[in-house]
Amino acid sequence: MTKAVAVADIAQTPLERLVVAAREAPANAYLLVGASGQTLLAARALATSLMAGSGDGPDGESLDGVEGNPEAREIEASGEIETRRRSAVSRGVHPDCVEIEPAGSSAYLMSQVQDEILLHGQRRPLEASRKVILLTEAEALTPDVASTLLKTLEEPGSATTFILCAQDETVILDTIVSRCVTVTVPPLSYEAAGEYLASQLNQLVPGQIGESETGSPVGAGAASDYASLVRATGSLEFAQMLAADARWLQRRIYWLTVPARLAQESVYDLAQEVNADFDQAADELKSQQAAEKDELASYMGEAVTGKKKSVVGARTRNSALSGLEEKHKRAQRAQAILQRRYFLATLAGWYRDVFAVLTGAEVLNPEADAQLRENATNIGVNGAVRAIDILHSHGEALAGYANAQFVVEDALLELKYVAAGEGGYR
Repeated sequence: MTKAVAVADIAQTPLERLVVAAREAPANAYLLVGASGQTLLAARALATSLMAGSGDGPDGESLDGVEGNPEAREIEASGEIETRRRSAVSRGVHPDCVEIEPAGSSAYLMSQVQDEILLHGQRRPLEASRKVILLTEAEALTPDVASTLLKTLEEPGSATTFILCAQDETVILDTIVSRCVTVTVPPLSYEAAGEYLASQLNQLVPGQIGESETGSPVGAGAASDYASLVRATGSLEFAQMLAADARWLQRRIYWLTVPARLAQESVYDLAQEVNADFDQAADELKSQQAAEKDELASYMGEAVTGKKKSVVGARTRNSALSGLEEKHKRAQRAQAILQRRYFLATLAGWYRDVFAVLTGAEVLNPEADAQLRENATNIGVNGAVRAIDILHSHGEALAGYANAQFVVEDALLELKYVAAGEGGYR
């Protein structure tokens, strides 16, 4: 059984103390400083702690419904409510934890203050004991926008808490920082990040999905698999996004077969096949997002705590659903780039292993050992180095938001010459 990893395992002692204190005496606002992906995950964990228990609905009446309600007492005692809430917050789809990203190219807009931040800040929680407003990029608060928020941060609603995430607090107005409890989220090693993702995501994977060539389970990855994913993507947040695809490990094993096939197969046909795999992943993401939208709509339609319904205003409902739709669109665009970046990084790992076979170093992808040894001599050390260089440059092109499909096709075309023993374009 996988050991559950607490918030303390993500952000270690400072945040652990903060979470414990937050349950007893929540502050008006918190500022978490650290790597973007890690601060967001830590912020969601802190939000879950702040939201523990049941609160008042939009009409100000208790939604507990526990006293005199045996069914509600049984639900609360089972932990079903907290489990569902924790899952929803971790995926950014709980109506009482409102995540707000900059709507502008690099900054929050004044319209967001009026239409999102202040609107949600004035609303009582729907289902939890507290509403959390989470600003994902506090550095993007312009002086005008930040000044508008000062009073709200200092005196939010009695059941509202703000959490701000930032990579560099020095670029944030001092008047904002002074109104927050500031905690530094220390960086995680790849190994620690892998252990965290394994503990969280393996619980969400609906069963295993086949077996690899070595007989290891596919679908729910080991900590080392997730660690390699974090290393390849360069971000815990991005790695979690990719690994939410239950077939991610199966895709990786499939991708490891691509370099060896390049020597015998048409680049065009192989590129079509790979892009079809990306399209399948995109369709699966859209299906997950549709389920998340239904889940949020369900939350907005009735407060599940104590089985008591609570009518939500149309403006609040529409704002929440619209915000989720925008978030989903950003996730779709991000996935299109991330999937291909990880694909190129996986291929680079294969060619690194070719180099390892030829120089007697350790192979990092033992499941591809037979193909590596079969193709190593033909590719050669120079070919392996050239292939890694090709994949690195194309990965940088993806980071620059070039045409993702074209970048992958062009990379495979250049690798075709490496597979043929010609060392790639010169």
